[in-house]
Amino acid sequence: MQKSRQKRIVYAVFRKSGKRHFFKIFQKILKNLLTNGDSSANIVIGIITDKEAEMRLTHQREQILAFLRSKRAHFNAIEIYDAVREVIPNISLGTVYRNLGKLVEDGEIITVETENRSIYYDGYIIPHTHFVCKKCCEIYDFEDEPHSFKAVSDKGFDVDKHRTVLYGTCKNCKK
Repeated sequence: MQKSRQKRIVYAVFRKSGKRHFFKIFQKILKNLLTNGDSSANIVIGIITDKEAEMRLTHQREQILAFLRSKRAHFNAIEIYDAVREVIPNISLGTVYRNLGKLVEDGEIITVETENRSIYYDGYIIPHTHFVCKKCCEIYDFEDEPHSFKAVSDKGFDVDKHRTVLYGTCKNCKK
């Protein structure tokens, strides 16, 4: 039986003004791919904003942020660790956890907690609602603006932060 090979995806992020940094990282990615004999990998490149460039972004933090911003999904720390190791093979799980904490603290990513108390990270920070299924723990995003958020804004309050997480049973688990 022939084993099907999964296509690897390599994530990289670059500052808008860091041309030298861009070439150095790109060179590392290509060297890593050639060393591993993987010529079929996809490379996803992200450009960080000026705000992100102002805060002290370490190479590890840049790669974690690039991974989360390149996907419209929710990942736990182990999944992020596995993905970032494609670019930084010697990164430790502790480093990933510390950087995730800093990114949450700085408001660059958000967290979603499932019913079983697992933490998932979301790089999509534009206000949106999360729905967490209590049975399968799948997390869904909804772009609809919650009524309470609009009502508060309409009454003249300035809303700095918005977070709504709904818990219930998804349509797949109801079947």
